[in-house]
Amino acid sequence: SLWSLALPIVSCLSSSHLASPSSTPAKPANLPSTTWVITSLDPSARDTLCARQVDFCSSNCVGVTEVLSNFCNASTLAFACTCKHPLSDALKWQWPVAVADCQGKLEECQSKCAAEPDPSRNSCTYDCISYYQCGTSNAPPAYLMTNNITDVPAYSASPTHTLGPGGSISGMESNAPNPSNSTSGSFKSYSLNVLPTALAFFVYISSIAQA
Repeated sequence: SLWSLALPIVSCLSSSHLASPSSTPAKPANLPSTTWVITSLDPSARDTLCARQVDFCSSNCVGVTEVLSNFCNASTLAFACTCKHPLSDALKWQWPVAVADCQGKLEECQSKCAAEPDPSRNSCTYDCISYYQCGTSNAPPAYLMTNNITDVPAYSASPTHTLGPGGSISGMESNAPNPSNSTSGSFKSYSLNVLPTALAFFVYISSIAQA
């Protein structure tokens, strides 16, 4: 049938737009809860961390002229990094601020495990290391990225997130792909554009058949 000719086009488009992103491992049931927040770092450490974050962004945007947004608030550790050409997803797991946030929570997790008796101590430590895979695509998200330097990050996933300027969440996942280069954005593009493309192709085939 004519649809059998159009379906491969739909299949091709869907496969190119629906690639699955890396996912964070599920949090182990017995993982100690963490209360550590990145703002507990002393002021000099926060200043140094922010300087590294801003430098990392400008360096990986490949030049100042490529930077659209690049800031880090040393008081709240709110940050943003947006380039004219989207960064690779691999780099987004290496934001210095996000890595430091993960490492601080990992250290607290391991410290709590050290206070547990054997044999649960070893399994507890293993759970910490398995969950807090800092600097990798398996790291838990850091909710530190904001729209503006004066916005306060969410610091953790919570139902109390409020919508910031422009309707985006203040404290979005710091290691999530940019919306312009994300799977969800691609899926929206797919849902809007694939069916018209397939329909146009079908009409084209129909005109040939009737010629």
